[in-house]
Amino acid sequence: MKCNRVNIILTHRCNLNCKHCYMNASYNVDEDFDKIFLNAKQLLSTLFDDGINEIMFTGGECTTFPRIVELAKYAKDIGFNKVDIFTNGMILNKELFDLVDTCYLSIDGLEHNHNFVRGNNNSFKNLLKTLDYLKETDKITYLQFTANNHNINDLYDISKMLIDYLNVRKVKIVNQSNEGRAAGSELEPIDLYQIKEMLPVLYENTRYHIQFLCDLWSKYDVENYYLYNEIILPIWFDLVDNVYYIYCKDCFVKNINEIDINKLHNNLKDISLEITNHFKTKLDQAYIDVESTLANVFKKED
Repeated sequence: MKCNRVNIILTHRCNLNCKHCYMNASYNVDEDFDKIFLNAKQLLSTLFDDGINEIMFTGGECTTFPRIVELAKYAKDIGFNKVDIFTNGMILNKELFDLVDTCYLSIDGLEHNHNFVRGNNNSFKNLLKTLDYLKETDKITYLQFTANNHNINDLYDISKMLIDYLNVRKVKIVNQSNEGRAAGSELEPIDLYQIKEMLPVLYENTRYHIQFLCDLWSKYDVENYYLYNEIILPIWFDLVDNVYYIYCKDCFVKNINEIDINKLHNNLKDISLEITNHFKTKLDQAYIDVESTLANVFKKED
């Protein structure tokens, strides 16, 4: 049982001021970009040598990192099978978008709500410019929608809009966290069961071309991902704070310089088995809120 994909945080800097940001990211941060660049290259080499073959660059806002194109090229050159980015779409970096395999974009409603949540009156317009370019180049694109009480009903119109963007393969609907800037926001998380009730209409609006996902799992999902030993837990490497962790910052935080891939794989195996056993006690329920369950199951390592 091994993980072959990791997420790499290049910066805590961001060009937006989103109300739901769990990192409280800001443009006014002081970071040593050259040092991060060199450390990123070293980390990429280590990960590749240890059998990791897929990476995603994220942040903060990864496109504000001055040398991200160089890093993406380096990752490609040393042999990574898949190099992806997660971005808010504010910066239309065509060279970067042409280089990567998949673009993950955030969308938080139609224009009024998206701009409100993102704290920028041009954010939706810039997002559409990016979406249009990715459509033009037929780039595989995934969207993430952070649901809250302010934007949830926009999902219906977003799904109708996406019939014109069939390079978008799936939309991940996540609930708003209660960390970072989100902790003091006027926005509130929603009941995930509300999303389950919306899914049939969302699928119909895209003529079943786009997949919609949320953190409610059925018995089939649990069996598919955990009972058959498929690792889906995200591994995060934060090059700004020089730590790596599994799933969230409260779980298994370690110094990047002390990374041991074999130990990491063993941790994943133990966690996956623990989660499976935990889920087995709940399979009489129609659906399980995965994010809440994971947060309860995880324990910070000493």
